[in-house]
Amino acid sequence: MAKRNVKTGSYSIVDKKLRRRAGRPRSFDRESALDHAVEMFWADGYEGVDVERIARAVGVTKPSLYRAFGDKAALFLRALQRYSRTQAAGALAAFEAEPDITRAVAAFCKVAITTITSDGRAGCLLACTAATSKGSAADVRDLLVKRQATVVNRMTNRFEHEMAAGRLSPSVPARTRAQFLIDLMQGMALRASTGAAGRELRADARSYLPLLLK
Repeated sequence: MAKRNVKTGSYSIVDKKLRRRAGRPRSFDRESALDHAVEMFWADGYEGVDVERIARAVGVTKPSLYRAFGDKAALFLRALQRYSRTQAAGALAAFEAEPDITRAVAAFCKVAITTITSDGRAGCLLACTAATSKGSAADVRDLLVKRQATVVNRMTNRFEHEMAAGRLSPSVPARTRAQFLIDLMQGMALRASTGAAGRELRADARSYLPLLLK
């Protein structure tokens, strides 16, 4: 209990510091908070998520989230960045890890389709939610453009290597192959968002691979 100076009625400096510490909001795991935000924005879209819901899921107050991340639009951007580094990164990692190009493309499609259809999810947070959301301000659009450019460039480099080694025909440019694969997966994501099953999407993806790998 804080002690008062009887003559002045004021608290001592030490007591004031103790009171300020006691009133501070408790800290929380920011990465975990972003993971909750990712799942909620992914499920319900930007407009369908209230920051209060995210705060309750994390176990902190709404003002605490605002202090940590800024307003709702800033939190949305941070969630998209988190998604890009985690769930969305798996397909490209699988593509680059597989030494055989046919298996690499198949692995990319498999992981991408699993990401957009597993655990009750439907579609891609980037392709289906961020690109069509009112929260898609300039910084969100920049994130989408830069991420796609990065993926296309890395895939193009791989296809160029395969073509130079004679494992792919020079009849289709490497960048065209890369962009085709990205466009294919974005189309798959849109289909997933309207209820297409993973089994159906995987079967269709397999039927398209000969066009890409000729």
